[in-house]
Amino acid sequence: SKVLVMQADSETVARVNQVVKEYVNELKDDRSAPFLAEIINSGHGDLLQIVETLGEYLTSSAVEIRTRATLLLSNTLTHVHQNTMPQEDVQYLTKFFCDRLKDKISVHPAILVGLETMLGWQRLQAEDEVAIAQSIFSEVHNQSLCYMDRRRVYVIMAQLLKSETRGIHKLGSEFVLGYIQ
Repeated sequence: SKVLVMQADSETVARVNQVVKEYVNELKDDRSAPFLAEIINSGHGDLLQIVETLGEYLTSSAVEIRTRATLLLSNTLTHVHQNTMPQEDVQYLTKFFCDRLKDKISVHPAILVGLETMLGWQRLQAEDEVAIAQSIFSEVHNQSLCYMDRRRVYVIMAQLLKSETRGIHKLGSEFVLGYIQ
């Protein structure tokens, strides 16, 4: 695991690395995501540093490891206070998750959790919303997902439609076609 360089003491850095390693190796603790979120919320580290720590797991050749690392990242986001996230981190995450949708279908549910959380923050730019919709339309086969994951896709689409940036409206008929499929 990469060493996490943070504005925190070495004990916190070691604990973050241990939490990440245990979680992705199925020795998870339900407190892993809240712990990592608190590091971000308290200013002792930032999201990109957490992503760097997850790096080798997010790019692992084992699909299960990639899925667990992605789920840890997504679950961490559900506990992060949106005002602690710089806009560039939000844009980075959007690109990251959209790119991750090209991965195996078994990773999609973990990605969808993160996208749903980010849309709930209402901090995405219009172009980010368009990228999310287009990525879902091209990479996610909704019919093959379980009920909870299909529901999450529809919640994401509803959030996109309700967005104040109205970025999704620029897609016009492309959105309608993608939504129907």
